[in-house]
Amino acid sequence: YETVEGQLAAMESPVNNVRHVGFTKLKEAGTKVLPQVLKLRDHPNPYLASRAVWLAAQLGEKGLIATRSWLESDDATKRLVALRALRAATDDVLDILNVMAGDQSPMVRREVAVALRDVSAAQSAPMLAQMARQIDGSDRSLLEAWGIGCSSKESEVWVKLKPEGDWSEGFAHLTWRLHPLAAVADLQKRAADAKLSSEQRMLALNTLAFIPDASAAKAVLALAKDKASPIHAAVMWWIIKRSTDDW
Repeated sequence: YETVEGQLAAMESPVNNVRHVGFTKLKEAGTKVLPQVLKLRDHPNPYLASRAVWLAAQLGEKGLIATRSWLESDDATKRLVALRALRAATDDVLDILNVMAGDQSPMVRREVAVALRDVSAAQSAPMLAQMARQIDGSDRSLLEAWGIGCSSKESEVWVKLKPEGDWSEGFAHLTWRLHPLAAVADLQKRAADAKLSSEQRMLALNTLAFIPDASAAKAVLALAKDKASPIHAAVMWWIIKRSTDDW
């Protein structure tokens, strides 16, 4: 481990603790080892190349610039690795997240969404709204990652997204994941709307059931009055279930 060559060789080891020693020593050496690290980045083995990218991001400004180049790769996995490496190396990634929010790859967009979790609503809501337009509810992993990104700002994001007219299936699923307090009245109307399918009404009911607020409980109680509703049994189940916890 005393030479740069030995440390780079350690980076290629399949043994975690050996890699760690090589990584740590190279990081301590700083920018002077960046040229050698970037050579490893060009390794045909994608795992070894990714290790080099992760290290390069922590070797000063030049290393950050070199890592950013992978964000423009045609390979979505490389873009994902670069984004994660940059997030691990610096907190100054908001501009990068703004660009990557429109990435073609769902796995890259998932990473962006999760990264927005602790970003203020003022800064993150426009990006989250942009990402929502590419979510139809079929990709549950993407939907969940987006929901994590909306944490503590669900109502602000939902209000930005709410359509003027009828809800699309995608928006109904976004609302389900956010279950925002601001949606209670609209959800009650959808759950009671005989023009909607039983599945659509059920989704509205389930969304209401996960809103831990008295207004949601009152909305579900109101739905219980319609005993002819095809979702009446589910309404009663939720009333009983939630009466023992959040409601």
